[in-house]
Amino acid sequence: MGDARLSRNTFLRGWSKPVAAGYSIVFRLGLATVSCYSKFMSGSADAWRRWFGLLFLTVAGGMLIWGQTVLRPHLDGNAFLFLAYWFVCFVLTLAAIAVALLDIRITRLRARQEREQLLRHTMDDLEGELKETRKKRDS
Repeated sequence: MGDARLSRNTFLRGWSKPVAAGYSIVFRLGLATVSCYSKFMSGSADAWRRWFGLLFLTVAGGMLIWGQTVLRPHLDGNAFLFLAYWFVCFVLTLAAIAVALLDIRITRLRARQEREQLLRHTMDDLEGELKETRKKRDS
């Protein structure tokens, strides 16, 4: 199970430990344990971009819920406040979409580069094997 002191100290905090091909994050919240495994976020730029996208989307969703429930009487009474509030919500939604599209573009570019590198590596290996078989056949 592990050290009892470690479990008690990380009751509401998360801790991380390296795993073979990625990073494992374990969160203990009360009795539940949530484990996230990320091997696809290759760099800190990917993590920052995805966290910002999540932040923009969460804030825009929160603004949508609050604007339709709690703040509705205040927004209906003032036209300028109404327009400003929903404009900010719209801008945050557009920012989340832009971050998602940027992430898709970078992911596709990285996948294409890795495919090309794999093809070059495979072709180099095949050429090396061909040269070895020719040497063995000639000698």
